[in-house]
Amino acid sequence: MGRYMLTIFTIVLNGQPYIEKKLEAYQKLQIPWRWRIVEGVSSPRNCTRWCKEVPSKWHRDYVSIDGTHEYIKNLNHKNVSVYWQNKPSDGKIEMVNKALDGADCGVVMEQDADEFWTPEQMETLYRLLIDRTPGTAAQFHCKYYIGKKVVVSRGTDLWGTGLWGVSSEGVSVKPGRNLGLARSVQLLFTGPTNGGWGIDSITYKYNNRKVSG
Repeated sequence: MGRYMLTIFTIVLNGQPYIEKKLEAYQKLQIPWRWRIVEGVSSPRNCTRWCKEVPSKWHRDYVSIDGTHEYIKNLNHKNVSVYWQNKPSDGKIEMVNKALDGADCGVVMEQDADEFWTPEQMETLYRLLIDRTPGTAAQFHCKYYIGKKVVVSRGTDLWGTGLWGVSSEGVSVKPGRNLGLARSVQLLFTGPTNGGWGIDSITYKYNNRKVSG
């Protein structure tokens, strides 16, 4: 188990004050881990084509203006890698691909800058996924803090309490097509149709394969 990595990646623009608090939890992990940060602005293209252009007042040369850029630029930790560029990314998918470029085999977990997990929760998740079939994915119930003393939570009375779909009534993983070096997977969620849907956090087992020739 020890040779498999927990790779956490965060895509961020203006992530203060939250992003500075994340490393403390990662340093307490008793499993191999890496944190990959990709900072910047993505164009409303491809998977984010439904978004609006990020106003220029929220970035300077396409990086953060709230101190996030200075913080990550000065991070000096052997388990942390940081990437930014002075131009917009070609949709969020380009930022995700950059975060996963060269990632080790193991468990991959996306965490927002303001999303917090305890070391014990991350280690539990790692052990649940590491011996499962590559491509196994999980979605997690989250609480949203949107203002002083205001919390929005998707209650389990509506979404169910299943281990691999704790925010839905059911979830299954269906094999997809081979995509060059990767294999796509399709997540099938089942649940009520009279409410909004969204993915809060997804984690999956990642298998880095190399081909010769």
